[in-house]
Amino acid sequence: KNQLVKRLACFTKGLSVDKIDINILSGRGYLDNIELDEQFMSSVMELPQWMCFTKILCSKINLKVSFTKLNSEPIRIFIDTVYVEAEIGKACNRSDVNVQKKMV
Repeated sequence: KNQLVKRLACFTKGLSVDKIDINILSGRGYLDNIELDEQFMSSVMELPQWMCFTKILCSKINLKVSFTKLNSEPIRIFIDTVYVEAEIGKACNRSDVNVQKKMV
């Protein structure tokens, strides 16, 4: 779980091990009430400078990974609900994040 938290840290805010439920044998994982990093998501979505996200929440994310068939079956990600708040019409206080650098 700690490795997953480490990998998802660039996309999220306040992600902790207790928000992740993973069952490796069944290939299923669940994340509840995840807050995404607004600056990172604004950069990834290439929003114009006059628009920015102020809050992004995902109520539930389900993962399905077939570890025995990783080369032949896709990893399935199901996102239940996404709440987005955005500001429009003013210069947003964001510096475009170097997406490649942050994802590594």
